[in-house]
Amino acid sequence: MPTTSSGRWLVGIAVGVGALVILSLTVTLFSSGTPPRPLPVGSPEARVQDFILAIDDGELDAAYDMLDPDAVADCSRADFRQRASYGERAGLRVALHSVDIYDDQADVSVSVSSFSGSPPFDFSESNYDVRFALAKHDQTWAITLAPWPFSGCPFTVKSRPAATPVPLTTLTPKDSGS
Repeated sequence: MPTTSSGRWLVGIAVGVGALVILSLTVTLFSSGTPPRPLPVGSPEARVQDFILAIDDGELDAAYDMLDPDAVADCSRADFRQRASYGERAGLRVALHSVDIYDDQADVSVSVSSFSGSPPFDFSESNYDVRFALAKHDQTWAITLAPWPFSGCPFTVKSRPAATPVPLTTLTPKDSGS
């Protein structure tokens, strides 16, 4: 044990650094995440999951093949690979938020958490929701709209047909029994 006050300070600093290293390793080990839970095969949410995992794994050709060819008519495979490569390095956590299916079209909303900085002190997290649009072609869901940072291509957004409004009947004093 050091007998001088500067020696005690050095031991204290060394113990503090050691504790920070152990804390950092613990955070890294426990935040590495578990593999994603498989979603129902053939569902729109499974297609979105496969798309995001393909980008995350650097399988950009496989991700491109999941896009609706009409939606990316002006985007070559090479353009997609160049633009979508950001998703590989983004450090994101994605969670399924909701799925809405309309006949042969679907919207899949996901919550995205992005992380930046170096734990434990210089660290920030950003959370936001994004929506993927899909259309069914030959019994397979194809992505017609993918949000940043998963997009890779500028999408031509096709609007869904507007719902036909139903006229409301208004009661007149005579109809209401007055």
